[in-house]
Amino acid sequence: MEKFCYYLRISDVRDFAVPLASIPCNTGCWLAGWVIMVDTMRHPLVEEWERRLDAILQEVDQELEARFGELYNLHPVRPANGATGNRQYDGLFRITANFTAGFGSEVGPGYVLTIGFSTLEPVSAADRATIEQEAITRLRARLPEAFPGRKLSLIRDGAVWKIAGDLSLDAAEDRA
Repeated sequence: MEKFCYYLRISDVRDFAVPLASIPCNTGCWLAGWVIMVDTMRHPLVEEWERRLDAILQEVDQELEARFGELYNLHPVRPANGATGNRQYDGLFRITANFTAGFGSEVGPGYVLTIGFSTLEPVSAADRATIEQEAITRLRARLPEAFPGRKLSLIRDGAVWKIAGDLSLDAAEDRA
């Protein structure tokens, strides 16, 4: 998510600003003093679409943890499975999907899927392939449930997995 740096007087923000010696701002300059980071605005329908996508990613993460979570030791600074409010931040796996406009891709726009391992141990290619295939199978089954009436697919786009298809923000029943 894009962040912007703003200078604010201490009297403007009091408890909301964080004192930092210096931080880089998004234009490459350096700001000093009191700053506050502000999220850019996003369309509510995008937020809802991504909330539903994140929910199925977290469900699959939980299932992978139950089946494969003991396969490797956690990274020493990674909390145990279920220790945080978001499964991206705990346990052995981190499953994310990030939007791409798809410039230069064979498939076009979509959400690039990342299945990461939070361990210092080397992950074998066989384990990686097995876990990745299990995650893909589970996600393919959940996409129609989370996005009924949409033609979404989870396919290879070069070296990455991508959720592609009907990414429109209106309800599927409105298009029928």
